[in-house]
Amino acid sequence: MPELGFIPVASRFHFRSQTPQNPSVRKSASVWNVPTWARDDPEAALTAWASLPDGEGRSDSLGDIVRAYTFNEPVEAAAWVNTVENPEEKVAATSSLMSTWLRTDSEAASAWLAEQPVGDTKDAGINQIINSRDLMRDDPGGAIAWANEFSSDDQRLTATTGIAATALVRDRESGEAIVQ
Repeated sequence: MPELGFIPVASRFHFRSQTPQNPSVRKSASVWNVPTWARDDPEAALTAWASLPDGEGRSDSLGDIVRAYTFNEPVEAAAWVNTVENPEEKVAATSSLMSTWLRTDSEAASAWLAEQPVGDTKDAGINQIINSRDLMRDDPGGAIAWANEFSSDDQRLTATTGIAATALVRDRESGEAIVQ
């Protein structure tokens, strides 16, 4: 069994999965072990993650691993996200990937997302783009353009309404132009 420091890898995931009754303890377990491991050896962390049984420890750890992997190797992390077969896990991984990648290289993250097929996974990434502070503040028109890429009419309407409302608060003229 691989080891990280003095605690065996399996024990790290086990500790995390055995603390569902206390979210703050579960989160501190995550911060303490999984991201560091994923940063230092993302492939080993992903291999170990893939062997975890279904459950909250598995889904929580996925986000931690993808965020750490994306911080250091975003293109490789994006390639790995494209290999995830479980639809719910792929949505979660895409959201984690985009939330991190947008902070370090928003152009590359946006280009990758633009190439993804329409559906829930792409929608998760679009949510991250629209909710990024820089886009909402600096380019509400760009946020509207991304909102128009959502796969459902309801998502498009909800997002464009929110973007327009935010723009109206910041700058009435710009907001009115978006509403038109």
